[in-house]
Amino acid sequence: MQSASPLAPWATISLTEGIRRSKLLAKKLGCDPENQDRAVLDCLRKVPAKAFTQKESEITEGYAQFPFVPVVDGTFLTKSPQEYLAEGNFKKIPLLMGSNTNEGTWLLVYQEPALFNINTSSLINSEKHSHVMDRLFRYHPQWPVELGQVAKDAVKFQYTDWVHPHDQVALREEVEQAVGDFHFVCGVVDMATTVAAHGQDVYMYRFSHRMSNHPWPPWMGVLHGDEIFFVFGRPLVGHLDFSREEKKLSRKMMKYWANFAKTGNPNNGPGETNKEEWPRYAPERLKFLDITTDIIQDAGSSVGVGVKPQQCAFWGKHLPILASIERPTYNSNCTRSSPSKSGAKSLTSMGSLSSSLVVLTASMSWCFLL
Repeated sequence: MQSASPLAPWATISLTEGIRRSKLLAKKLGCDPENQDRAVLDCLRKVPAKAFTQKESEITEGYAQFPFVPVVDGTFLTKSPQEYLAEGNFKKIPLLMGSNTNEGTWLLVYQEPALFNINTSSLINSEKHSHVMDRLFRYHPQWPVELGQVAKDAVKFQYTDWVHPHDQVALREEVEQAVGDFHFVCGVVDMATTVAAHGQDVYMYRFSHRMSNHPWPPWMGVLHGDEIFFVFGRPLVGHLDFSREEKKLSRKMMKYWANFAKTGNPNNGPGETNKEEWPRYAPERLKFLDITTDIIQDAGSSVGVGVKPQQCAFWGKHLPILASIERPTYNSNCTRSSPSKSGAKSLTSMGSLSSSLVVLTASMSWCFLL
């Protein structure tokens, strides 16, 4: 499982949302969504296939907000992937999975071409960093649910290099890392941790090698999908300009993947034992293989511990609490309305007075000016 998992925020939608999106598409294609389902289907069957692909991009908006994905419909998928995994209700087989160093750059050049493009170094200042982060994380966990400003500010705070807060290279990289972590990396980490906690063998990797002949500019790093070139042996094709070390790396990776397909262990093929270059990933040790050309000579030196643990804890534990908080509201007389029970519960569970004060101060500041 490479560079994503069923736990990605865009991977599934509810039945209600699926129906809503389907009716919206039907309307855009000239079919009345208020008719009986059979009538709508009959109408849609008369629409040229090309029209569907032209209109589906208008159904959602925002980064990685794919319009039509698997639906938790209560019949085929009776629960969300998160629920299935938490219960241990999944096929018990070994798992090999991982992510790349710069998962976010690939889609940034399509989503924000004015700031991030292949013809420049795509440097940004603090103001542009703030604005683009607000746009990229407008919705949480997915469209059309909007993220409040306090939560968006928390994302910007988490993804700022506070040693060099105005460094334009660092600001560009933090945007890319935020996008990659939320949409690709942390779903992989969460699934690996959950499956391993249920006693299954999991092998985690982090692909960190940038191809020497990469067609995309250096600032984009190790892109989403780059590992596929090596898994399928592209460096071994004679006329392609890969280095000798990259050819060796490709052979090494092909061996790992083939071993895993045959035995469930990337270290050993059929009849082989006692090789432990790539350690198993477990909740108590979180070991992963950092895949670069270094593994050709000594894979043991490329073993790391924890793929983005701080960042994934932020996305999985802290931000959902901030997103669920309803700010206190004040009427024209500056009389505070009662906070919702869910908001109060969220604040209590955070155990953070500072977070309460931020929300309260933001709402009351207007009253002090009256």
